[in-house]
Amino acid sequence: PSSTRFSCGMNDEPMASGPDASALAASDTVIIVAYHLPIIITRTAGGGYNVEWDDDRGLNRDGMNLPTQCIYIGCIDMEVTDEAEQESIERLLLENYSCVVLFLEPELKAAYYHGFCRGYLTPILHNQMHQHRGVDPFQEGEWRAYCTVNRLFAAKVMEVYSPGHMIWVHDYHLMLLPSCILRKLRSAKIGLFIHAPFPASDLWGSVAVRTELLRSLLNADLLGFLLFEYTRNFLSCCKRMLGLEYEFHKGGYLGVEYEGRHVMLQVATFGISPPKLEARLAAMSHAASGRAAFHGHAHAPLAAPTDCAAELGSAIAQVCSSGRVVVGGVDYLDRLKGVAPKMLAWEALLRDYPHYRNGHVLLQVCVGARNKIHIQEAGQVEAEITRIVERISAAYPGTVHFEVRSSLSPAARLQLWAGMGMLVGTQLREAVNVWPLEYVYSRHLRGLPAGVLVLSEFSGFARVLNGGLRVNPNSQKELVEALDTALRMAPAERLARGLKDLAHIQRCTLEEFANR
Repeated sequence: PSSTRFSCGMNDEPMASGPDASALAASDTVIIVAYHLPIIITRTAGGGYNVEWDDDRGLNRDGMNLPTQCIYIGCIDMEVTDEAEQESIERLLLENYSCVVLFLEPELKAAYYHGFCRGYLTPILHNQMHQHRGVDPFQEGEWRAYCTVNRLFAAKVMEVYSPGHMIWVHDYHLMLLPSCILRKLRSAKIGLFIHAPFPASDLWGSVAVRTELLRSLLNADLLGFLLFEYTRNFLSCCKRMLGLEYEFHKGGYLGVEYEGRHVMLQVATFGISPPKLEARLAAMSHAASGRAAFHGHAHAPLAAPTDCAAELGSAIAQVCSSGRVVVGGVDYLDRLKGVAPKMLAWEALLRDYPHYRNGHVLLQVCVGARNKIHIQEAGQVEAEITRIVERISAAYPGTVHFEVRSSLSPAARLQLWAGMGMLVGTQLREAVNVWPLEYVYSRHLRGLPAGVLVLSEFSGFARVLNGGLRVNPNSQKELVEALDTALRMAPAERLARGLKDLAHIQRCTLEEFANR
């Protein structure tokens, strides 16, 4: 096949897809493989199970509006050790949801996910160099676990694969999967989209198994990255470590020849599903009909469903209904999310700009689990942030409200967006995070005044949301100035910037991403 076409402007937005791309049909089948299945399953009191699609994961068939048949392969959050119960769940999910579940032993899961994926790969992918502090950061046992889990995923693919099926693999948890599949299925068509950033070649060069992972990625037929920067980094690694050249033709065609195969590359901007968000807000509005106990914005009181208001709690409701300007942030309790620099910048703003000490409040909500898996360093990060919050509260009472939640439902998050006049993200490195898109679009749907986005230049969507203020989270001076600029921004400029972001959100949707 010929290489995939992409044409990237300054905003890293793909302008076209491959020249040989054919329209998907209802008779086609896509096997979607990710570490987590896009479902939520819980046990019921009667001994059964409650199963629903997890719209937050963004990979379910309805959210992507794929016209094809879809089969999903992945793990679930619920721990199941009894073999009979595992078989029961396998039948339930396969027959009713076209989901093939993989159960991992707790020790294997810990070494694979918390060890190799989160402990070893994540820092490097996010431009954090490992340091040897009495122990080698690369652990052979964790690498073996990673290999084992990728082979187990490949075995699950074999169970449901038929000639002509397309295989779509997601993220760095499964970078060995293309090689594992091709050992058994030489003619399989495999696409792999990396949701994380891909680092520069000098950082990737520090990975102990860099060659094994690179060669496996090159066993995919199509590789997708969120930004052109990540694609360029990958190509640089291929050249420096494998001696591979890429082809670039007039019109933006790009590909790599590897062992007689042509690997296609594509820049694919992720997005949200506007119809799904509209439906969720409509359901919330219906549930809250006639009830206005929660004021989501000083300019527009909003009713919240009872369960949503209960989840957020009275403290947050009081902050959002106090009439003050609410500067908001919602982040995972992960050091890479940069919450501490945000807090320090807020402290500096209050110190240097006294007029913000009254009528303004920073509302920061942190979630201590990602995909319902506890973040191991969450306790340390929370302690660091708490010390800063206590110092700010002592010096400037009432100017900051900080809460940690084990989880946050989509409905509660949407209600938070309604209460925040600004959304501040100071990630040290991040690729896919659709919450800023959700913030802009949900406020538009609710008829609220346009909010202001202050986004780290190291976050993926800061490149495409041109209406936001881009900042270097490592520069406190720059961050303080951006906060001041955002707080002083006139309504007309807020609206103009918001409309610019809205145009991108409506154009680069989850549906468009999936069908590209």
